[in-house]
Amino acid sequence: MAQPNPNTESLSDAAKLRDQLNELEKLLVKVNSNTVVRTLQLLDTCWLLKEDLRARGVDLKAEDGLWAGFEFRLSEIAGEIVKAANTHGGMAQLRQSLAQTDGFWWTLDELHAEQTRRTLFRWLRLVGGLAVLGLTVWILVTYVFPPDPNAVLITDIGYDIEKAVDIRDWDTARTVAQAGLESSNNATEVLLWAAVIEERLDNPEQAADYVAEALSDSNIPPYNIWVTLGTNRLRAGDMDGAECAALFALEADPDNAQAHFLIASVAEAMGDAQRAVDYFNKTYDLASNGQPQLQVIARVRLGYLMQSPGSFDAQETEERELDCG
Repeated sequence: MAQPNPNTESLSDAAKLRDQLNELEKLLVKVNSNTVVRTLQLLDTCWLLKEDLRARGVDLKAEDGLWAGFEFRLSEIAGEIVKAANTHGGMAQLRQSLAQTDGFWWTLDELHAEQTRRTLFRWLRLVGGLAVLGLTVWILVTYVFPPDPNAVLITDIGYDIEKAVDIRDWDTARTVAQAGLESSNNATEVLLWAAVIEERLDNPEQAADYVAEALSDSNIPPYNIWVTLGTNRLRAGDMDGAECAALFALEADPDNAQAHFLIASVAEAMGDAQRAVDYFNKTYDLASNGQPQLQVIARVRLGYLMQSPGSFDAQETEERELDCG
């Protein structure tokens, strides 16, 4: 008896996946009580088949791009899906009886609850602006939920620094940072911006002192400090410095999803699309442990990258050696 050809099987399964993705795309336009169960089951089926094909070495760039769009769409219509699921006993019951994977679509009820809380908070802020509720808001802000004045101060300083950094006005950025260090008593967040500004002004010794002082803050894990520093460097246009900071973060925490996301962002900014894809995928996997928002952001960025014309055109990628000191 002739043995099955694995290549033929892969092609057949790839065609099946495309058909299922096409069906899923239509279902996600409008999910209702009649289609919600099929939609959730098809998400599982597509995910399992997609990962099986990936393990067999099938190129899934197009499918991954489409899938990223699906995940973004799911986050948009979480409430619609939860409402439809309620007619079948709710997401918890469907999750228990039907789930074949731990895909985040099975916890859309939790995402929807968080979205509802945020929406409610935004509406309360808007309503709070009305004169009729002015006194109530004043009492709440003043006596019940007083804002941390230091947090407000640091946020304002960071905003002013970012405005100067975005237009590459380093002298103004330094002036704001120096004043901010004095008024915030050398807050770690301001120290990290001051370090980046001194690097841009070719003052590495002072920059290193600021970084060392920031790392001495026992209230913030070192990997978070490195990620923040790298993010600031990326915004300031220092790609190598941003990646070095991400690598230092990974030395402290090898599975840090934020550090992988930072490297992906650097690769994307430098036109290295394939490396960006690899690190966005790593970010998604690592963020599955309690960082659903980062998962969504990574998939959305991946989707945009996959759908950008010419992202993967053959091009020479300049080799660069990082000097991370």
